[in-house]
Amino acid sequence: MASLEKMEKKLREIRFKLEAIGHVPSQKEDRVLYASVKYYYSNYANNPLVIKLKQDFPFESSRSREAMTREESIEYIKSELERLGRIPGPTENRPLYQKVKYFYENHSDIPDIAELIQRFPLTPQKRESMFVGMSFDEKIDVLERYLRKEQSFSSPFGLSRESANVLRFYIKYPDHPRIQQLRMLFPNYQIFGKIMEQCGNDIVSYFRKCFEQYGEIPGEKSIPMEHLWKSCRRVKFLLKSSDGNENPQIRLVLDLINQNIDSKQIKAINTLICKNQECCD
Repeated sequence: MASLEKMEKKLREIRFKLEAIGHVPSQKEDRVLYASVKYYYSNYANNPLVIKLKQDFPFESSRSREAMTREESIEYIKSELERLGRIPGPTENRPLYQKVKYFYENHSDIPDIAELIQRFPLTPQKRESMFVGMSFDEKIDVLERYLRKEQSFSSPFGLSRESANVLRFYIKYPDHPRIQQLRMLFPNYQIFGKIMEQCGNDIVSYFRKCFEQYGEIPGEKSIPMEHLWKSCRRVKFLLKSSDGNENPQIRLVLDLINQNIDSKQIKAINTLICKNQECCD
């Protein structure tokens, strides 16, 4: 679990840096950041956290943009703001907005930037809370509907508004019964690691505890479900190992099937089990 948390932390750092400059830098701009982005984009392309990063910060195809020096970036910002007559919002032109924000916050001592700050002040982006007028339970209802629709918890960076609120509630109200249930069904890597420790680092115990307490199992796209798949794959979807002992993860799946659990993932695993042995008769 330490490696997963380490990767999540590294991706969080990468996103922070990319949001600061608004795009993936060229090697000339930032060789270290460019190499980190390229490494994760190339080697973890199917990771949901990396997918979100790639959507928000694709590799630039413009050579002129990639080759920009700091002075050229300032000239680019100046010309764009003078052309528009204002700073565009983050949803209107995110790369330009982030670039302006970065230079305003980190290079206000440069005369050209100081002048732009006076001419085109950066207006704080404020949004009304989505929970206005709601009771505490109604707020949890909103978060639960979102999680059950997505069947997973996303990373805390690059999140939707709903996901960010889920994380906030996970951290602020960990002992609330409904939040405890959602944390177990749709955990992030950190929460999953903590619950796994309580379950003796055994994914079978995790699923059985979840089913015993809540009458359901983790989400279809959740981290626990991903780990169950990996555990079943390691034993080649066979009920019995070469020494004649049952593989507990396979027995878990068969028990869940007998409980008529409505899960596409569990049914898919069961199909592979049946292909490997005569267990469906």
